[in-house]
Formats: sequence, C-alpha cells, structure tokens
Amino acid sequence: MPKDKFSNFSKSGFTLIELLIVVAVISIGALILLPNIDAVSTQGSDERSFRLINSALQSAQDQALISHTKTELNIDLTHKVINISGKSEPIKLPDSSDIVIIQENGEPISSGKVSIKIDDYGNIEPFEVKIGLRIKAMANPFTGLLEDLNEENNR
Repeated sequence: MPKDKFSNFSKSGFTLIELLIVVAVISIGALILLPNIDAVSTQGSDERSFRLINSALQSAQDQALISHTKTELNIDLTHKVINISGKSEPIKLPDSSDIVIIQENGEPISSGKVSIKIDDYGNIEPFEVKIGLRIKAMANPFTGLLEDLNEENNR
C-alpha cells in the first residue's frame, strides 16, 4: 500500500473556528474599551485647555504688573487661540475642547472672540469659564488664577 505523502506530518495548529472565536473575543473587548479611551482623551484635552487659559491669564497679569499698562487677554473661541496684547506668539488650544466664557453680564459666549481686560495694577475683570462637562472655574481678580468651582463644591 502506498503511503500518503501527508501522513508523516502531525496534525497541529488551530482550526478556522478557533481562530474566529479568538477574533470575536478581541473585537468585543475593543468595542468595550474604545468609548472609554475617547472619554479619557476628551477629559485630557479639557484639562489641557484649563491649564493653558490659566497660564495665559497669569502671563497677561504679570505683563500688566511689570509694564504698568493695561493688558488684554483675547480668546478666540472659534479658532481656539489665545493672544495676549503686546505678545506676538499665540497660544493654541486643543480643538476638541468645548469652551464657554461667562463675563460680568452673565451671558455665555461659546464662539467668536472674548476680550478679558487686566488693569495696570494686575486686577482682572471677573469671568467664569466652562470647559467640557466637568470643568467650571472662576477667575480670581487678585491672584490671576482660575479657581476650579467644582473642587469647592466637592468638599
């Protein structure tokens, strides 16, 4: 009897059904994790926007105090850019952040340009900022810092 030429090979390896089950399990795991990754990414860009606005506010206040001149912090909410009067380098905000500025009149502004005035003594006109769903802060007119209102409410 002639021998089959494949009879010397052992039957090892994975069947097609086993491979399909592994692919299905990995796909289900990815579907569960992807929404969470997106939420973490959005939260990170919101926190970055908060830090950038806070830093720009402090820089504008420092500039007003050092030069003894009035300074403006201009925030372009449409193009996500911050400019400090007298400085040529704009600060780019993350595109994914939803930013709303509320000035003294109480009207929320979510697009267009907002100008925040700082007098020659470094006093900042009051305003609030909302970034995304989690961050709400108010400018302290004396320290030049954005104070997180959510932290105060959580204590």
